[in-house]
Amino acid sequence: MSLGAGVVSDIYKLEERGTGMGIFFGATFSGLAIAPLLGGAAAQYWSWRNLHYSLAAWGILEMLLIYLSFPETSHPGTISIEKVTPRRRFHIPCVNPLRSLWLLRSPNLFATTLASSLVLISDYVLLIPLAYTIGVRYGITNEAIIGACFLPNGLGNFLGSPVAGYMSDILVRKWRARRKGVWYPEDRLRA
Repeated sequence: MSLGAGVVSDIYKLEERGTGMGIFFGATFSGLAIAPLLGGAAAQYWSWRNLHYSLAAWGILEMLLIYLSFPETSHPGTISIEKVTPRRRFHIPCVNPLRSLWLLRSPNLFATTLASSLVLISDYVLLIPLAYTIGVRYGITNEAIIGACFLPNGLGNFLGSPVAGYMSDILVRKWRARRKGVWYPEDRLRA
């Protein structure tokens, strides 16, 4: 998700980035809406072996598409960065995966990250035990119907993401015009 968001931020202009992010996250959240329904239907009407065979076929198809679509990742020597000679013979880069956590020192980023994390966690805390609570309480034994109970939350995320992104673009344009072209990253958080 972070790589996709980075690509979207590189492709779109500042005033259109929220809409692009909203479409990207809406498409990403569509899996949260559709997967429980399809998984429940597969568990109810299909064998678990067939489910794993279909996942294997899908994985092979994706590997083939990646191999054909991204030749620079599968064909050494096709990109110019590989022709640069290294300075040292042996070099181990120092990579700290926790370095990005320093961004949480900003109160605005910390509050936004905390709020979005709590929303996502509450989605899963409320939805995961659905099969054990609603299904048992109302006598629903069909996994496909229980999977359909996930649709409202997923569709809300799917539809709400582009709307929120569009609203953030409106506010970025509005506040940038008020400051005569000066933009602050926090302007998007007002949405």
